[in-house]
Amino acid sequence: MSAEDEVRSDFNPIKSGSPLPWLLLGITLLVGVTMAIISHSRLVDEKSRTARALQANDEVMGRLRAVVAENQRLIDEQQDFQKQKVELEQRQKSMEDQLKASADELARYKSNPRCVKK
Repeated sequence: MSAEDEVRSDFNPIKSGSPLPWLLLGITLLVGVTMAIISHSRLVDEKSRTARALQANDEVMGRLRAVVAENQRLIDEQQDFQKQKVELEQRQKSMEDQLKASADELARYKSNPRCVKK
């Protein structure tokens, strides 16, 4: 037999490759694509949770700023009332002193025998 006969002979079929590497490649690609899809969906979920958390944080910070402003307003108002209280206490003390002076003057007037009507 010649070399040409050997190549064309049915007794010497051309060996085809094993399907195992192709099967492993297919499984690897399938797992890779699946992991990419799952990772992408988790990333999208995490972004949406982060956006909701930031929005909630902004709302809470807005409320906190409003409460702080209201608290400052109340502190200022309390300080104004405290000043008014001090002023009123001073006015009350001066009026009490004036009343006491008037009462003393009236007592002196009544004790003077010339001023008493008969």
